[in-house]
Amino acid sequence: MAVALRQKMKTVFVPTLVALLVAACSSPNLVTESVKNEAYASSEFYINKADQAKEKEDKVSYQLLAVRKLVEENKADEAQDALNELTPFMKDIQENPVQKLEYALVSAQLAALQGKNDEALNGLRNLQNNAKNEPLSQAQMLRVYQTQAQVAENYKNVEEIVRARSLMNGYLFDNKARQENNDIIWNTLRKANRGIEQAQPQAGEVEFAGWIALISLYNQNVMNPAQMQQALNQWKAQYPNHSAVNVMPAELQNVASYQQTQLNAVAVLLPLSGDAQILGQLVQKGFNDARGNDGTMVRFYDTAATDVNSLIAQAKQEGASTIVGLLLKENVDAALSSPELNNVNLLALNATPNAREIPQVCYYGLAPEAEAKAAADRIYNEGKRNVIVSVPQGDVGQRSGDTFAQRWRQLTGNDADVRYYSSAEDAIASILSAGITQGGLYLLGSPDDVVLIKQGIDASPLKDQLAIYTSSRTNSPTNDADFYIAMEGVKFSEIPLLADPTSDEYKKSANLSAGDFAKMRLYAMGADAWSLANKFNELSKIPGYKVSGLTGVLSAGQNCNIERNLSWLQYHNGAVEQAQE
Repeated sequence: MAVALRQKMKTVFVPTLVALLVAACSSPNLVTESVKNEAYASSEFYINKADQAKEKEDKVSYQLLAVRKLVEENKADEAQDALNELTPFMKDIQENPVQKLEYALVSAQLAALQGKNDEALNGLRNLQNNAKNEPLSQAQMLRVYQTQAQVAENYKNVEEIVRARSLMNGYLFDNKARQENNDIIWNTLRKANRGIEQAQPQAGEVEFAGWIALISLYNQNVMNPAQMQQALNQWKAQYPNHSAVNVMPAELQNVASYQQTQLNAVAVLLPLSGDAQILGQLVQKGFNDARGNDGTMVRFYDTAATDVNSLIAQAKQEGASTIVGLLLKENVDAALSSPELNNVNLLALNATPNAREIPQVCYYGLAPEAEAKAAADRIYNEGKRNVIVSVPQGDVGQRSGDTFAQRWRQLTGNDADVRYYSSAEDAIASILSAGITQGGLYLLGSPDDVVLIKQGIDASPLKDQLAIYTSSRTNSPTNDADFYIAMEGVKFSEIPLLADPTSDEYKKSANLSAGDFAKMRLYAMGADAWSLANKFNELSKIPGYKVSGLTGVLSAGQNCNIERNLSWLQYHNGAVEQAQE
């Protein structure tokens, strides 16, 4: 697909076309001439101007501007309607070189927005022929490459997205626009697999070659940030005229300010008395066991005994440069609004709806959203493109369903079929009525509900038709052989600690918590909190930096939310085993 798309796009516009950008039209009509330039007004403005225009040529030119702006505003249906209104004027458009060229360009832009990729590319090819007689302006050339980028995005072709956007930089003269474009290029490269590093720049593609070299050196040094700055300086010397030298992607600007984490003193704020005491003590035990004999000064503070503001102030006064804790959402909220939250790193052990990007604040917890995202990735990577999500009504179900749907849309561009149930019987009926006979089912609920739903599916025509995935919520030490047999074939996500019963950490946490999986997860969370505190700057400043922990492979996402890549297990032959890749 990549090669085919590249060949298609090569026949559209090549850099040699830049030589045609010099001419100016002799037409005295200022409105028509304006279509070759940037359009700064809204679509509504141009629609009104078209309605008010007395001259036919002015009306057509304003209508073309209206179509362009509607496309820029992502209003595909309105843009199509506006373009259709030009049909009676096609003879006049064909006789006006400027309008003819612009009509072809906006038609290609609209087709790309609508996902009509072949139509968009054919339209750009026609532009190339027409441009021999009526050269494109710099603003129009920018739109050509924007259209190519849109087509590449439709195909999810990373290489061609970067290639087209690299060409765009030659026609962006505003640093704000360049910043936005470079951020998009960088985010596209960062999310791509390592195969993008093998992309072969063509002759003259210095900008594109620079981007490929940049992501390659970044990936090579991401786990050794101390060497990153030197590598970046070497890259700048190799590509001194690259757009990212002067307008560095925002993420890389953070890398430039990175300093290795130095833990001097740590304050751990946990509920060590009251109703949540057992939770706090488990996290505390995991934290201390992970710390071992490390000489870093650590003090524990009881959030059940003193308000959060006072504790943060006290911790800072006693020398803490890093604060870990705040298990309860209300305490996280209090910390986020605290005037004391400055000049200190905070690793919050929970997230709230009020969580936002704050310098020196990261959020880490065992929220169900992490498992929902992991499930979407797993189902997609196993080749399933049709998916049902069946989750219980309530807060956890809503959050999980929303997260899965959001991630599925990112992966596929399509919506997941999310269904909420109030009983196992309700869920079975809903799944059977979905009409999906091949695909994946992400099923959440209590162990009792999930096994009943699984049995209901097995007793229906859908038996063996849906690959079923669930969360760690079904994994309980009280599950018996009958449960394992009934759940045959179901895959579920789990933290690495519970995925390996032979490990020392598993045995230690099992003894501490009498084999209670929920308590063992809290112990693992405490252990990972120590690891994250030791790599706070690396995680918050170096996108893609990872820490292998007991609760997952940990990395920082948006707003420095710590994301967890989980282990996958499956029920097979009356037991639990590692899931097949």
